Amino acid sequence: MTGQPVGRRTVSRVRWSAIGAAVAITLGGGGLLTTSASVDSGNRSIFVPITPCRLMDTRPAPDNIGPRSTPIGSGESYIAQVTGSNGNCTIPATATAVSMNVTIITPTSASFLTIWPADQSRPLTANQNWIANQPPTPNAVTVALSSTGIAGQIGIYNLAGTVHIAADIVGYYDTHTHDDRYFTKPQVDQKIAAIPPGAVGPTGPVGPSPAGPTGPGVNGFATRATLDDLGVGTRHWTSIALGADGLPIVAFFDLTGGRLLVNHCTERACTSSSTNVVDGSSDDAGSLPSLAIGVDGLPIIVYGRNSTSEVIVSHCADLTCTAPATRTVLGTGTTGWMTVGADGLPIIALVDLEVSGGLQVVHCANVACTASSSTTVIAGGFIFYSAIAIGADGFPIIASTQLISGSDARLLVVHCTSTSCSTHDAAVVLGPNAGVGVDMAIGADGRAIIAAKDDPQADDLVVHHCDDTACSTAATHPVDEAGDVGTSPAIAVGPDGLPIIAYYDDAPNNDLKVAKCVDVACTAPATISVVDALGGVGFYASMALAADGLAMISYLELISGTDTNVKVAKCGDLTCRPILPG
Repeated sequence: MTGQPVGRRTVSRVRWSAIGAAVAITLGGGGLLTTSASVDSGNRSIFVPITPCRLMDTRPAPDNIGPRSTPIGSGESYIAQVTGSNGNCTIPATATAVSMNVTIITPTSASFLTIWPADQSRPLTANQNWIANQPPTPNAVTVALSSTGIAGQIGIYNLAGTVHIAADIVGYYDTHTHDDRYFTKPQVDQKIAAIPPGAVGPTGPVGPSPAGPTGPGVNGFATRATLDDLGVGTRHWTSIALGADGLPIVAFFDLTGGRLLVNHCTERACTSSSTNVVDGSSDDAGSLPSLAIGVDGLPIIVYGRNSTSEVIVSHCADLTCTAPATRTVLGTGTTGWMTVGADGLPIIALVDLEVSGGLQVVHCANVACTASSSTTVIAGGFIFYSAIAIGADGFPIIASTQLISGSDARLLVVHCTSTSCSTHDAAVVLGPNAGVGVDMAIGADGRAIIAAKDDPQADDLVVHHCDDTACSTAATHPVDEAGDVGTSPAIAVGPDGLPIIAYYDDAPNNDLKVAKCVDVACTAPATISVVDALGGVGFYASMALAADGLAMISYLELISGTDTNVKVAKCGDLTCRPILPG
């Protein structure tokens, strides 16, 4: 592959990526926590069960309880007062900890929740983990309360996307002084320490050494798998997501058959899988697919039908897209880039690559998008590539490449000021040059970070790190400047809060690369890994995070002429370290 798209069209496709899934689990999540007062006092906390009460519900009215009615944003730490009268609860000031059921509702991205005493540093652990659009999920959490500063508070942290929280207190721990007729714990410990040790017994057999979980790669290296062999033909554009069953699912266009196909992996590295036809009509349907998982846990795909220049949404009837899907024509256009909004419904950036149709935002009225509303956010100007994500404020933000003249293009960003984007800010120009493809994620700092190719100025992979939530200005940083690199980038934010970017190394190597940033804005030199170098691989990359928080990447492999296969690479660690020799 020489850096030019294969097949009859000259446009490529970049996918939106969900922000990082957490893999750290606290042992205390759902378990027993005991706090202690001064050792000298003989005091300790005892558990006091209560009739469950709702401390907070961040959803808007009529569900709202407590002072907050907006979701917890990306990278946000929210401080909640527990003691006293808050929400529907009254907890005494002497309480040292609480036991709660915490439910996450309408999460927009893969993420995790950390809850901790507000007067302490936030621990690098998680009390709950989820994937984008997961149904409401509760988890038991026992957490100590702050005792310094403002007492009786907890901190609540969300890594990525937005999520509503409902917290129900089922009991609290209170200080208690034991009757002097009984020994205190320090006194018991003192008496035990005074007992002389007995004779040393025989040494028992050596137990087994604890072993960590085996990763999908060899010693942490990335694995690569070719999806089911469909015979000789041309595949175009890929889009990957993590299914509700925790397994990868890939949508791609079978250009030879004019069909939209979905491949459901049967294990996490996608070494085995099954292929299903979602739209098998003979009218060239399936170009530039964009795949997401709906709030109902089922795949939903937006794509173009070339013969009629229509954009279609297919909503799968099962996890694997085996059963016939519900298909809806959104309107005239070429394709759309899709994510799921803060309200749990699909929202699509729709473009028409054939005419100067500009950019529309379509907000679905239901999960299958059988009804919708649309808003034009950029009028005209030949929008070619777009990416859409949900910002830290819960509103969509769209990055688009707009052709100016000849081969000159510029990168635009539009920040919506409502869930449906019926109101929005004016488009902001971030850069004068933008190459084949653009993708965007919301960083751990709550700001958008956009991956693009600086083309034709330097043919480098660059990122634009927004200076605020609306991306009114941004700083541009080169990530890879070795040769002609950066075509069809895909970006996500890992569980460590740092961006990871998959992209095509056009020349001279024609391979798939991954750049792992070492800071949230990618200002410092990134760790660069070659993930697949088997010749003509890496075009039309799409990336999502697996259940273990590591990247999984779908992309094309050139076989001969215009014949291509779809491949999936599963990273074995956070850096997606280079392929094994040979």
